[in-house]
Amino acid sequence: MRYEMQRIIIYILLTLSLTLSCQNPLKEEKKKEKVITFIDDYLIDGGQYFFYWNGMDENRTFVDAGDYIVLFEVKDLQMQEMVTAQSGGTPNENNVSRFEPSFWRDNELLEPFPNPFKVQSGLNVPIHLASAARVKISIYKN
Repeated sequence: MRYEMQRIIIYILLTLSLTLSCQNPLKEEKKKEKVITFIDDYLIDGGQYFFYWNGMDENRTFVDAGDYIVLFEVKDLQMQEMVTAQSGGTPNENNVSRFEPSFWRDNELLEPFPNPFKVQSGLNVPIHLASAARVKISIYKN
């Protein structure tokens, strides 16, 4: 009986220790300046999506040249990729947005392209979506 009680106490202490010491590595991105959340929607089909960001912020003005973070959130998963914006470009020149029905085991943010990209030409953000889910894609200034 005493041995069982010791095991329970040790288990509780370990659980508390791990819970309090673990941090989300992407938590710091939320402290950075958010440029825009350009996808925040429930997608009903799994497959490969190519989302297009037009290089504009929430005020509909083109962002400055520099480094940005693409943050992909779905269910309990968060992934990020770094991209570099350069000045110039032609509006919608890089737009290849589309959906390709397919089966994926995992949700995943693929490498945005082109990288670096001309701000006015925009950026493509491809993802794999395993099943129907709420998807959020945001851009942060690095």
